[in-house]
Amino acid sequence: MSFANKLAVSVKTLRLIRQKRRKTVPHFLMAGIRAVMIEVLQAEIRSLQHEIDISNQIGLDHREDAFAEAAAAIEAARKLLERATERRRTQSAAGAGER
Repeated sequence: MSFANKLAVSVKTLRLIRQKRRKTVPHFLMAGIRAVMIEVLQAEIRSLQHEIDISNQIGLDHREDAFAEAAAAIEAARKLLERATERRRTQSAAGAGER
C-alpha cells in the first residue's frame, strides 16, 4: 500500500506538501504522516534487529562493517522515533490543556 493510500489523500497532495507549495497542511494529514513515518521506522528497526539476530546465530563476526552499519541504523531510527513520539506526546498534552 502506498504512502498516499495509507493517508487517504492523492499523490499530488503529498507532492505539493513535499515541494512546499501548500500554504497549510491540515492537522489530520500531519498527524497521519507522522503516524505512518513512526510505523515505517518501527518496521525498519524490527527488520534490522532481525538481521543482527540472524548474523549472531550464524556466527558472523560482530565487527563486520555490515553489522556495524545495521546497529548504527537501528540507533538512528530509534532516535528519530523517540523524537517523533515525544513531539506527539507534547502536542497531545498541549491539546488536552486547551480543552
